[in-house]
Amino acid sequence: MFMIRVLIGAVLLLSAVPAFGGLIFYGPYDITNWMVTTTDDGDGYVDWTGAPASVKLVGADNAVGSSLTLFTTVAPFDDFIEFYWFYRTVDVAPSFDPAGFVINGVYTQLTDDAGPLVQSGYASISVLAGQQFGFYVHSLDSAFGRAEFTVQGVEGVIPEPSTLALVSAGLLALVWRRRRK
Repeated sequence: MFMIRVLIGAVLLLSAVPAFGGLIFYGPYDITNWMVTTTDDGDGYVDWTGAPASVKLVGADNAVGSSLTLFTTVAPFDDFIEFYWFYRTVDVAPSFDPAGFVINGVYTQLTDDAGPLVQSGYASISVLAGQQFGFYVHSLDSAFGRAEFTVQGVEGVIPEPSTLALVSAGLLALVWRRRRK
């Protein structure tokens, strides 16, 4: 009886997780479903040549003043988005080019204004179906060099369907063997 409960719990837990292999820009989050926005005539852009594994936001550097480079989409379902981020600026300090994520217009800075010119970290955010979320680089002066903010999905966090099938088959075999004894 214990083994059956373990089996049911494992199957329910694993089947509740979408099978995107940890890639943020895949499936319903494919880059074709994202929108690039730059404000105030900034020359920032998004380089998605690394997709679906990663996307790089590049901040403005055309001396137009404050400018945002945004890469956003709408969550198709309630989800947890886990990612590593890598940041680099050639500006005087990171405080001139903060970067992070945005949910429904609320910006959360991940970079440290007083930190080094190269930074990295890990973040896990919760989004609800219908919420607009994404990533940004805010070029406060749009001068003295660009900032780059690369977002990379956490590999291996979300099991693929073949992994779910193998786990389920193994647990079923254990239960069947136990019952035969």
